[in-house]
Amino acid sequence: MRAGVDDFGSGCFKGFSCIVISDDGAAKLESRGRAALYSIGLAEFHGSEFDPSRETKAYEAFADAIRDSLLVDDAYAAFQLCHQDLSREIFEEFAPRVASQALSHLMNLVPDFVLSKAGALFSLARDLGQITHCSGQIVGVQMDQSQEGDQQAGQERVGLSGTLGAILTDAADALVRLVNAYKRQRFPTGPEIGSLCVLDSRSSILVQAADVLANFGVAYVKSRLRAGGGSSYRETEKSRIFASVIPSSALPTGTLTVTSASVLAGSRNDNIRMEVQRW
Repeated sequence: MRAGVDDFGSGCFKGFSCIVISDDGAAKLESRGRAALYSIGLAEFHGSEFDPSRETKAYEAFADAIRDSLLVDDAYAAFQLCHQDLSREIFEEFAPRVASQALSHLMNLVPDFVLSKAGALFSLARDLGQITHCSGQIVGVQMDQSQEGDQQAGQERVGLSGTLGAILTDAADALVRLVNAYKRQRFPTGPEIGSLCVLDSRSSILVQAADVLANFGVAYVKSRLRAGGGSSYRETEKSRIFASVIPSSALPTGTLTVTSASVLAGSRNDNIRMEVQRW
């Protein structure tokens, strides 16, 4: 199995998106995604750069490919957006703290790579726990790099020592081992992570799919909140394309709003989760 993961945010809200799919489904999505890119000469699908005046058909074709993956190839997709206070507590503080405390017993110095990527992998652990049909399977994870050098940082050689002896591995594998241990305790069903590769998004159609779900998902939320109108043509098109992949879902009825600067604002309780799977 394969997975693409991306992080995103708007205003005081942050989140992660993912798509998890079979190897065969990933190959089909790669082929159709690359063909759609080639049709208009794009290097990659990147939601924040979407130009509806000339790229709508290509993005629609990509969305069709993602939706077909969900319908035909037993894929799973999730869009999770939460208030920055909750995000900070869970993904920016709790996850790195667990990683540091657990791995400090096994290595002299926990790499910054592990601490910076722990939140995204902890989020994915929860998502994988929803895919009960695939318990026992292994997922190769692809994630967009936050900065140049992430890929090399993930390949940094590290040593892990334990009761059964010492092993030489890399930073990405050390994080994978930790997250799988966490997942077995908290989310025991579903597949486990087999590998993690952090790379330039242009190299991964799966990461691009996660990016489009994230960026267009935010537009969908904004458009739904603008009940009296006010959405731009670009936002409306993004919202429509997102809704063609992940069906309409209820939004929080609390204080979630769109500001005059067109970003999301709200309270700690205004958290949004949308997912779709065809297992």
